[in-house]
Formats: sequence, structure tokens, C-alpha cells
Amino acid sequence: MENGQITYIGKWIRWRRKALGLSQAAFLKAHPLCSRKTLSLLENGKSDIRLDLIEDLLLAFDVRLQPDQTVLSDRCWNMLADAYETYDVPTMEARITRIETTLRPFSRDLFCRDALDFLDLLRRFLSRELSFDQAASLWRFLEPVWPRSVQDLALAMRYGAHLSVGVPFEEEKKLSQSEFLPNRISYGYRLWETDRRHLLSVHINQLESEVSYAQNPIRTMDLWILKLISFSKAERSDWKHTWNHITTHWNDVCLDSKRAVYVHNLTMAFFEKDELKTVARWLETVPDWSRTSLALRLVAIVTFSRLDKMDRLSLCLVSNADDSDNPQYPYLHYFRLKYEKGLNADTLLDALAKDVWPLARDDSFFGPVFERELRELVIQTRRYRLLTLL
Repeated sequence: MENGQITYIGKWIRWRRKALGLSQAAFLKAHPLCSRKTLSLLENGKSDIRLDLIEDLLLAFDVRLQPDQTVLSDRCWNMLADAYETYDVPTMEARITRIETTLRPFSRDLFCRDALDFLDLLRRFLSRELSFDQAASLWRFLEPVWPRSVQDLALAMRYGAHLSVGVPFEEEKKLSQSEFLPNRISYGYRLWETDRRHLLSVHINQLESEVSYAQNPIRTMDLWILKLISFSKAERSDWKHTWNHITTHWNDVCLDSKRAVYVHNLTMAFFEKDELKTVARWLETVPDWSRTSLALRLVAIVTFSRLDKMDRLSLCLVSNADDSDNPQYPYLHYFRLKYEKGLNADTLLDALAKDVWPLARDDSFFGPVFERELRELVIQTRRYRLLTLL
């Protein structure tokens, strides 16, 4: 067994032990046949350890090692990544099923079980049911022991999960170094998030020279939307040119599998440019607010409020089961206090100053929304000293 695989096993054991809420001492007490020295060496990244001692530890987690397994080879993963590159969901689902069928007889093997976990997470990601907490376990598949295709897909899923809850992305360097087209486009979105406009312009020009609508319509549309987002209000003619590309192909059947994502991204783009009537038109296409991201619901609340469409706004105040774990949840809570409970201006200002503004101050997207809310409430209540928060 290679040193990299043993190092991975050490990280895996530490992760599983902590997931069970056990200290090393508590784990060893529960599993007295395990070696304290072996556990300590493995978890500290040592690789010169006898295989039988490692297997004793793994048995505590009901897994074992089958050295002949080829799950870490590239043979079945590259085709999966190729299908994701063109976002061919039916082909991906068929290939996931095929790989699962191959691996299931060996599911007690550590790496096979992890590979099955990976396929389950990928399936959830494709159906937009991957939670942020579930995505946290994807760290395993960014490790170099896995084939490059697995690492690329795991990185794409991690970034998607971070976007869905607005949490800062910690693996930006890996995103910038990836040669996988979807991740390179995602890196463009990351440049936009962090307001690095010059780098984003150079990055988009490079991508445009490598991808075409005829070859890869899904990723080309991704790129056009990224380009649309990147333009400032002063670049109106360039903006119109890109918008014409998007509208020309908008109804193409080949884009159906990702249309909901495009609606989300376009809504965000128009909202940032303060094109609220256009935002409202996109929002009218949302069939079920309970299945949308919190960020999209927040955009809808602000948009319908400013356009005085209160009947539409009330539909967006719905709270999903996983909203409370979302860093942007205080934003939704504030709007529910304002529009559902109808609290007075003083109470709203207290809630805004205490719970919302400390988060919104450094939020480049929603920060201006709550700065406007804060100013309006300060003027309404005449509590001008709170302007010092700005």
C-alpha cells in the first residue's frame, strides 16, 4: 500500500472518530483491541505502519482494506467528469449507476465505500439536494490519493455548496489551479464575488477562446452569464451584445437541464445592476419558492418590496428546514419581522443594528440593501447616532 493511501486512512480515521464525538482516549476505551500507538501515528500523518495494525483500527468502523481493488484508478471516473463538463445529466446518472453496481459487492472496503459515498453526494448535487453539511465531507475527495477526475468533481460540488449558503470559499487556490472547465468558470464567479474585475476580464477572454456554443452549449451559456455579470453599468453596449447571445439561444432544448440555475444566476446579475423590473420578470418564472435558495428568496423580497408587489412578496417569506444553518438566515428573519409581523420602526432598527448589520457590513451583494434599510429606519426614528454604524 502506498504512503499516500496510508496518510489518507489516518485523516479518514480522525474524521470518523470526531464525527462520533469521541476523543482518542474514548475511542480506545470503546475499542480496546486497537493500538494507542498506531492510532496516534496514523492521525499524525505517519505512514510507516504495519498493514495488520491499520486493519485492526478500521474494523472498529466496520471497514477493511482490499489491496487488489482498483477503485483509485482513472478508468471509470474520466467518463463521469466528461459528462459533467457538458452537463449531460442523463449520461451522468447512467454512469453513476454503472459504477455503483460495480462497487457494491466490495462495499466493506474503505475506498470502495468512500467511492459509493462520493457517487451518492454527486447524485444529490445533480438534483440540487446536496446540503452544505453533506458537502463538508467532500474534503476526502480533494485528497491526491483520488484520481484527478474525482478531485475535479468534488471541487465543483464544494464550490456549489458554498454558493448556496453564501459562505466564503476556502479552496480558491485549488479552484484557480484546476484545468477542469466547469471549475475554471466557477473561478470566474469567485473573481466576481471578490470584485477582482481586471483579473475576471482576462479570465473570461481566455475561456472564450477555448469554448464554443456548438461544442458545449451548457458551459458556453455559463460563460455568457458570467460575462454579463462582469460588466459595469457603464459598459452598456458590451452588456447588450452578450445579452443578445443569451436571448438568442434561451429556448434551446439542450439547455433545459440547467435552466433553473440560469434563472438564478441571471436574477442575481440583474439585481446587482438594479434592473428590478427585469429581475421581477425572471422571478415570475419560479414555480415553488420553498425549493429555491435563500439568496434568491432574499432578492425576491427586496425586488417585490421596491416594486410594491406585496402579494408576490408574501410568497417569498417561506422558510425552509435548512435555512437556520445558513449564514444569511438573519436577513430573512429581519424581513419576516418587517413584512409578516409588521413590527414598528424602532424594533426593526434594533434588530437590524444588532443581528443583521454586523453580517451585512462586509457582504458585497446584500450589504447595500441593508445600508439602505438602516438609513431609512434611522431617518424614520430620528436615531441619528446609529449612522455611525455605517
